[in-house]
Amino acid sequence: MVARAAHSGASWVATLNHELGDDAVKDNAVIKRGVGLNSASARVFPFDGACCKALEVSNGFRRVVTKKINFDGAVVGVQRSYGCVNSHGYYCRMATKRRVGEMLVSADRGRTTNIDAHKVARGSFFTTDEVWLNQPVREFLAFALLEQSVSGKPLVLDPFAGDGHMLDLVASEFGVPVAGLDIANERWPKNDSLKRIPNKGRAVILTNPPYLANHSASRKGVSSIVASYFKNNAQANLYRIALDRCLESADFVIAIIPETFLLSSYPKERLALVSVIEGNLFEDTDAPAVVACFGPVHAVGAASVFVADRQIGTLPEILALRGASGRIGKPVVFNIPDGRIGLRAVDSANGRNPIEFMLAEDFKYPPSRIKVSSRLMTYLDVPAVSDEDLVAFISRANAELNRIREASEDLVLAPFKGNTKLGRRRRRLDYELAREILFNAT
Repeated sequence: MVARAAHSGASWVATLNHELGDDAVKDNAVIKRGVGLNSASARVFPFDGACCKALEVSNGFRRVVTKKINFDGAVVGVQRSYGCVNSHGYYCRMATKRRVGEMLVSADRGRTTNIDAHKVARGSFFTTDEVWLNQPVREFLAFALLEQSVSGKPLVLDPFAGDGHMLDLVASEFGVPVAGLDIANERWPKNDSLKRIPNKGRAVILTNPPYLANHSASRKGVSSIVASYFKNNAQANLYRIALDRCLESADFVIAIIPETFLLSSYPKERLALVSVIEGNLFEDTDAPAVVACFGPVHAVGAASVFVADRQIGTLPEILALRGASGRIGKPVVFNIPDGRIGLRAVDSANGRNPIEFMLAEDFKYPPSRIKVSSRLMTYLDVPAVSDEDLVAFISRANAELNRIREASEDLVLAPFKGNTKLGRRRRRLDYELAREILFNAT
């Protein structure tokens, strides 16, 4: 693992209460004028070669460049809402037709609850903490602004602007003009950025896009509101649709998105850097998130991965810890009540009971509760392992699990419902990786 120096904390800037009517409009985005500041409030670490030419991001930030840039203008507030937490693959059937905004709580019992349908449909949760602007993200943003200054005046655009906290902070820290668009907040020109983002000058995009899975929209009773976005679109989550629009319209994109992105199939050839945020970013959800930084495809290599300020490797290196996928030669039978091995596949909320394989008799979970769809607590069997070798086999499996967790700082495991009471992010072991671990333990 590569150690990194901790960043100096940026002071929080309160949302600016400007009147919208007096602001200039450029490319349908509001631009607020203010005092120009220096972008070198952060150390700027460009990559090999001239400071204004992006080359390899994969090898990290190479040398310090201290260059003052006089940006005309500053300040626009912006921010965006983050999205509804998906249900981690859980699918509920609707027994009866529900009204818009009536979320299904229990399919078996037909229980529902009322929610703010339009907020949920917009994936609208607000970023109120500055923890996302850590040193790696700060350096990447400074570099992106340097690159943009070569061809014109830098501008930071948030196409899902919301209340404006994120861009208020950036305007204060970097002294750049910032602009916002939003579908609902009257502070900004109205624009449905899930369909199109006007960005003629290819401004740097900084955003916290909506997050709502298609299947969750059905469970939450808002399908009719968001159906048009998913129609004829291969993406199954609003944040992915938003990311598509951002990457189409900008060379540099910084987005706060679900941490599940790391293990997803979403294309990552433009991903330069990703920082995992372990604290709570949002005022009304504990959704696990990362700050993903994208550059031009010719300028990036293997994405560097940070946990806050600490670099732990590249994304390909971390994903390689999951081993080879597939079931060939890896006979494991999951979700059988009479299995000889118990698996707690999720960290407990109290932080005292981590993911673990154990003898069935030591697993205090009712076998009657095991279903074909069980994913958190289950019994399993590995037919090739004899009863005599079972205890040693389980010990080897747990050792392999812990080795992978330590080497990847848990990033090979999916996040699960926020942090434990001890402040560590809860994780879930998927069955594909569990199969690989058990295979390596044989």
